[in-house]
Amino acid sequence: MKPLLLILFTCGWCFAQTELITFTNKNGSVIKDAKVVKVNPNGLILSYPGGGGSVAFVDLPEEVQKRFGFTPQNAAEFEAALRSKKATEDRALEERANARLQAKLAAEQAARDLKSAMVIEGKVSKKLDAGVLVFSAYDRLITNTVPYAGYNSRGGFSTSDGGVIRSFTNNMQIYIGPCLLTDHPNFPRLSEGDVIHINAWANGKFSYVTTKRQSQTIPRFTAVFSKVTKPPTPAEDKALRSYKGRDSF
Repeated sequence: MKPLLLILFTCGWCFAQTELITFTNKNGSVIKDAKVVKVNPNGLILSYPGGGGSVAFVDLPEEVQKRFGFTPQNAAEFEAALRSKKATEDRALEERANARLQAKLAAEQAARDLKSAMVIEGKVSKKLDAGVLVFSAYDRLITNTVPYAGYNSRGGFSTSDGGVIRSFTNNMQIYIGPCLLTDHPNFPRLSEGDVIHINAWANGKFSYVTTKRQSQTIPRFTAVFSKVTKPPTPAEDKALRSYKGRDSF
């Protein structure tokens, strides 16, 4: 019997807490026995046969306002807090949307940047203050004795097309010929004779005097895209990608 008495007592407390009101709304309709679901400082949330929703205290009779302790100041403060919360949530949504957009744009730009890059692979012929002189793809790369990370593991390189080799896997191009490579991440530790392989972007030209006292101008490549200051014109880029020379330092 004790469990039954407890249940009856609890249910009786629930029914005692149920608030029912009857009022006339703004349209002149009489709402009878509306159940008060929630009381807010600025109004009531009601449920009644055939409808329900939020009703502001200013739209309810004065006796209903007094019954639930309505004051204009409390209502104003509550609505101000709601507006502030919504503004904060809206800003957070906008910031997340902007972050997603920026990430997407950055990924697209990175893909375009990588597509415009060329692989520089070869021995360091000379180390200068400006960078390292490399004869890219002339010796070890063409014989596939030094595989480039990310390329086909069975040798990785297809036939030469006008001095530029295309990869089987990602269609990146490898520059063939002498060049100056700048901004290599391991530049302080590089020495003459080291073999390097890295993605780089064409960045103007570099002139120097050879050991035979001859002036020579070669392409300059930069290993960090953000440091490219003199990107090639479309014609220059096309020429770089069809290099046929076999010059030496």
